[in-house]
Amino acid sequence: MSNKIKAGDLIECEAAMFSDFEVGQKVEVHADEKGLYVLGGPYGKAKLALYELGISKYTDEAFAMCVGFSFVKKG
Repeated sequence: MSNKIKAGDLIECEAAMFSDFEVGQKVEVHADEKGLYVLGGPYGKAKLALYELGISKYTDEAFAMCVGFSFVKKG
């Protein structure tokens, strides 16, 4: 679990259902009292909560998602 996603990390969008982020785009992870999030939505100001899915035991990549998007942090 050395590659766990945390505030300040840059994670890469690997799948997108909406236009807030493009595949391959890197976004910064933020944190508040409710947990981890990225900024998106209108004017890039909406807090989109991240849910960590896990860490690959083969590549040390960490995966997370929010509504309509999935992200990866590469080791």
